Amino acid sequence: MASKKFRNKTCAYCGVPGASATGDHVFAREFFLVRHRANLPQVPACASCNSEKSRLETYLLQIMPLGANHPEAQETIQTLMPKRAAHRANKVLHDVIDNSRETVWLTVQTGQQHERIPVYLDADRLRSWCGLVGRGLAFFHWGVVTPDYKVEAIPLAPKVEHDILAMARRYKGGEYAEGSVGNGAFAYRGFKCADGEPASIWMINMYGRMPIGGDPAVSRVCANSFGVFITPRGHHEVAW
Repeated sequence: MASKKFRNKTCAYCGVPGASATGDHVFAREFFLVRHRANLPQVPACASCNSEKSRLETYLLQIMPLGANHPEAQETIQTLMPKRAAHRANKVLHDVIDNSRETVWLTVQTGQQHERIPVYLDADRLRSWCGLVGRGLAFFHWGVVTPDYKVEAIPLAPKVEHDILAMARRYKGGEYAEGSVGNGAFAYRGFKCADGEPASIWMINMYGRMPIGGDPAVSRVCANSFGVFITPRGHHEVAW
């Protein structure tokens, strides 16, 4: 049964007043080892948004842990993924297992190298999920809902991330939030607009800045985080 604490509230994702039916973990609990699932950010969500976000997470949970790069990466993969592989319904994961033809060496945060399977995932689903996470974090930290604002989620190469951080820090008067979840498996930073508008920028890294690459024929530069930009539609300029 859904907690009454989160029922009949404004949905953090679509912003409809009184529409929430349940509490949603902004980062699904199943991304993390069981011992790290307590005290995750939770927000009110309507049935439709909760269902859509769960659908995206069902897909991502079959793939993303395979790219884990944080200190507990090996334990995370060895603990979570065999159980998921045991379920034939997880067709995306089985496709990865059955059709892997190459491996790469990944240097994790501890400095150790591990042989991994490069995994192809649906970038649109990852972007959609990151956009919802950004909205959820804005609500969790500032009580902000922005149903009429556009949300853009893009992978950030290290230099781009550095430049965005430098820009955001130059502006005074806005609000700042940061956090980590799953014992540091995921981390985020957020900047809220300084001029009274609820616009915000979020930088989210997953599984210890898991490398995210595009088409290697185009570029071999990997992103290590996702940027989520929640801004007014049109050309109205906001101050950070």
